[in-house]
Amino acid sequence: MSACTNPRVVFDSPGTRLESISHFSISSAVHRPPRYRSSQALKAMNCKGLIAVALVALVGMANAEADDHVARQLQVADFSNKLLNAVNAKRAEKGLKVVCINTKLAKAAQVLANDNAKNNKVGTRGSDGSTPTSRYTAQNIKTSQSAELAGAGQASADAVVATWIKSSSAYLYSDFKFIGPGYAYDASKVYKHYWVLDLANANGETCA
Repeated sequence: MSACTNPRVVFDSPGTRLESISHFSISSAVHRPPRYRSSQALKAMNCKGLIAVALVALVGMANAEADDHVARQLQVADFSNKLLNAVNAKRAEKGLKVVCINTKLAKAAQVLANDNAKNNKVGTRGSDGSTPTSRYTAQNIKTSQSAELAGAGQASADAVVATWIKSSSAYLYSDFKFIGPGYAYDASKVYKHYWVLDLANANGETCA
C-alpha cells in the first residue's frame, strides 16, 4: 500500500464523519472535550455518561512483507501489555496514576475489535447495533464512568496511543482506574490493524 497524503474520510452514520483526526459521540452534558480533564471534572460528568471516540488513520506501509512481520509480532506478543505500557508511559509524563487491565473490559474491547476487523470499519457501534454500554453489560461489568476509543491502521501499540494522544488526550489522562485493550489483524482489509481501548471506573472490579 502506498502512503496516503490526504486523510481518508468514511461515513459512520448520516451527518457523522470519521477522519484521521477524530470523531466524538458524547451522550452527556459535555459537548466538546477539553484538552485535559481532571479527576474533579470527570466526577462532574453524569455518572452514567459515556464518551465514545472513534479514530481512523491510514498508515502506509513500506511493503507487504514488513506489514506481515509487524502483524506477526503483534499477534505473538502480548499486545495487551504493550498497550497498557504505552498508555501508562504517557500518563507518567503527566504525573498521573497508572491504570491496570480489567479482564471484563478487555473482553468487551476485543468483541468490538473483532467486529471492526470483520466488517472493515472503525467505530464504537457494533455491526449488530451494540454500544459500549451493552458490551459492558454482556461481560457483567457495571461502570460508573467510561470511555471507548477505536483506531485503525496503526501498526503498533505506541503508534495508536500517539494518535489518541493527539486528539483524545482528555480521556487517556482522565482519572480512570481500569482499561480493556482489544486488537485484531486482517491482512485482507483496508486498515489491517484494528484497535479498541475501553477505560472505566467500576465499583467492585479488580485488576486482571
